[in-house]
Amino acid sequence: MARVVGRARPVAEGVGTGMKLSEAGIFIIMGIIIVMSAWWYFAVYKHSPEVALGNYINAIKSGKVDVQYDLIDGEDKKLYLKSEKEYEKTCPMARGYTERISNYTLSRPVPDSKDPDPSHPSMVSIEAYMKLRGQAGKNLIDNGQSADVNDKYVLRKDAEGEWKIVLSKGWPNNLVKQPANPPGDSF
Repeated sequence: MARVVGRARPVAEGVGTGMKLSEAGIFIIMGIIIVMSAWWYFAVYKHSPEVALGNYINAIKSGKVDVQYDLIDGEDKKLYLKSEKEYEKTCPMARGYTERISNYTLSRPVPDSKDPDPSHPSMVSIEAYMKLRGQAGKNLIDNGQSADVNDKYVLRKDAEGEWKIVLSKGWPNNLVKQPANPPGDSF
């Protein structure tokens, strides 16, 4: 005799996700945290003086003169560095340290003591600690020389609220004391 196997009918589910209110609350809180984190990153952090100085040092590291020149304060451009070409010729940072900065660390920004509103400063100074490889002209394998360099950079907010490097008040003396690569030379 054949045996008949029966199957129970599936239980019909109700309309909705099947989540409890507490589970939905957790997802809502996580969504709020993600949105607030994204807002902080793009609205606050990306416009901080540390990021501006980091972009400047990265531009020195990669030899991007146009990015370096864009990050220099407008008053310095008017008084000392009238054009990007002049900056490239007169400043050893423009191309003299391409691929030589192996690592850097930035200190916390210190507001200017003369600033009327220290909670929202318009001028800060930041100490940059850099590890510099030796001068060009050797193979990378043979080049065991390195130097630790620290310089104090001064940054000021421009009219649009962006941070710019003020070279006239914070020239990178210790970096410039390291011999630069000859113009047109790559590491």
